[in-house]
Parts: sequence; C-alpha cells; structure tokens
Amino acid sequence: MPELPEVETVARELRAALPGRAIKSAEVYWNKTFEARSSRKVDGQSVKGVGRKGKYLIVELDAGAMVIHLRMTGQLLIQEKAQEAPHPHDRMSFLLDNGSRLVFRDARKFGRVYLVDEARTIVGKIGTDAMDKALTAGDFAAMLKKSAMNIKAFLLSQKYISGLGNIYVDEALFLSGIHPKTMARNIGRPQNLFDNIRLVLQRSIDNMGSTISDYRNTKGNEGKNQLYFNVYSRRGQSCKRCGQTIEKITVAGRGTHFCPRCQQEEKR
Repeated sequence: MPELPEVETVARELRAALPGRAIKSAEVYWNKTFEARSSRKVDGQSVKGVGRKGKYLIVELDAGAMVIHLRMTGQLLIQEKAQEAPHPHDRMSFLLDNGSRLVFRDARKFGRVYLVDEARTIVGKIGTDAMDKALTAGDFAAMLKKSAMNIKAFLLSQKYISGLGNIYVDEALFLSGIHPKTMARNIGRPQNLFDNIRLVLQRSIDNMGSTISDYRNTKGNEGKNQLYFNVYSRRGQSCKRCGQTIEKITVAGRGTHFCPRCQQEEKR
C-alpha cells in the first residue's frame, strides 16, 4: 500500500501539473471507485490546489474537493496524450482542458475517490500527519504514555499520527532499536523514535518512494527507496548492522520484519 512518502511524491507531481487546469469531463469505469458525497459535479470545475494528509490526497476544486485514497494498488497517472482505449485496470479518468488525462489505475479495485463539500469530513477523522511541523516530540511522547497498544499497532492505527504503514514502521523501529511488540507506553526514548520516523519518511520522499510491486509516480516510474531497506522485505537476510538474520513475525495482524539482536523484546 502506498504510504506517506509515496502519496507525497504523487502530491508534489500533481501540485506541479493540476492547479489552474479545468476538468472538462470525468469517466468512471468502475462505479465503486468514485463515491459522491456531494451534489456537486467535477465537470467544468478548475483545480485550485493539491494537498495531502496521511495517506490521503486532496484535490481542491472551485466547489468542494476530491479526496483520494490509493489503498493497496492505486496509481494516479498523468497521460499527456489521450489514449484510444483505457487500460484494463483503469477505474476512472479526468480529461483536462490542455488535452491531458489524469487516470486512476487500480488492479485490485480497493482505491476510492470521494467527492465532498469539505475535505475535513474525511481527513479530519485521522491523526496529525507524521510530517506536520506542528507535531512535536513532546506531543508524540504524551500520546505514547496514554496508549495501551504495542508500538507497531499504535503507529499503524492512523488515529494518533497518520501516514505510516508497514514499511516505515518497521524501518523506524529498527533504527530506534525497538522490538515491534514493545508496549507504546514503555518506549524509553520517544524523541529518538520520533526523529527516526521523520528520518525514514524524508529519506523515502527524497528517493521518490518505495516500489514493492504496484506503486508508480504520475509518470509511471518506480520509486527507489526499496534499495535502501534495513529490515522490511529482508527476511532471511543478514542485518546490515550486526549480521544477525532478519526475522518476520506477525504483529498487529501485519507481517513484521525486525532484527532479533538489534531489537530485543522487552522482558515482562
């Protein structure tokens, strides 16, 4: 699933291409992809701006907004020239006034485009974005202390901070030397974890995101951050730090990669 860095990469590219463009028409090829929670239509509307919160993309229109969640396999592609026929996995497309198309491609059909009066009706339900400058290490530490969850579940929940998924939780916990089953309230150095979360996210943004299988940017190109993983998707390989074999277990219902030597489980 695209996480914060992948969605941020797409947001930046859309921000460079869409504002000021008018949507001439929209075509929906899979009805469940598009959910209108507003009587407003997108045809004829101009794009005012592009934003992001957590894993959500926000396309601000003249009236209302489109809030987009890529889910597992969603892609947003900009086609400079209209193609004769949609790709079999295209679920929706927007013809723009300059002749290009914004295409929503989604092999597994889980992605959604919500048309709403205000973006906050959707993104207001999730926690502060993990890269939001208003979020401080002190805020983060206070949230940890109040939690009864293990740290992996806490970071994945999207309720407290948003944008983190399996990849970057595993990577941040490794850098912090924290076992994924450690209780959130028992984290001894919250500032260190907070800094490492920001570090792994920014590093991936700089590398245009991570492509494991489906993620592509708006030009159809893969990200490069997967080349620099420390633990994620490296089960059975040697830890780059200590040489121990990377293991994979299930935590919070998700496959979880960690180094058993660098990230020792807390004693109870």
